[in-house]
Amino acid sequence: MSEIQEIKKRKRTKNTTMSQYEIYLDQMENDYAFRSNTVNPTLSVDCIEKRREDLVNKLNSTGDGKKRD
Repeated sequence: MSEIQEIKKRKRTKNTTMSQYEIYLDQMENDYAFRSNTVNPTLSVDCIEKRREDLVNKLNSTGDGKKRD
């Protein structure tokens, strides 16, 4: 066997739970500015960043998945 064949690929683990997917999809469906990643002149400059931070907090608050800062 060659060295390349001996190297086994690490199997990816599923880190996102169904409840986290639901929160994420809800955010994408209901928030056009966040989904399109565009800034409207009527919105503040940091609006997208605040929404992204809110999404991270919601995902982390489910308590059944991995935490990310």
